[in-house]
Amino acid sequence: MDVSITTSSTDAESELRSLFLWLREDSYLRRNARVDMGAVNPAEGRMGALFDSVELALNGGFQFANLALAWASWRATRPRPPELTFERDGVKVTLSGQDAETAARLLAVLDRP
Repeated sequence: MDVSITTSSTDAESELRSLFLWLREDSYLRRNARVDMGAVNPAEGRMGALFDSVELALNGGFQFANLALAWASWRATRPRPPELTFERDGVKVTLSGQDAETAARLLAVLDRP
């Protein structure tokens, strides 16, 4: 199961890179998901790709409550936390200022077939 995380923040690449590094350090996610950066091709005349998403490849039985806890912990470190959109198979959940429990309930929608 794959989940993509994006943001429309004005500092999207920096925020996504920070989230990517945070999620890679989370012990539960390290055991139960592959965390990668999604990139778009660079604009003409520019070098290198721009990161536009964090991509999660989740193992079977993955618990979205743990993703919500990791998100809430990361969000607490941000001076102005961005709104993030989590997407799986066309289903989108947007998190902004929710607490971890509410975020877990919202993210559980992504676990439904």
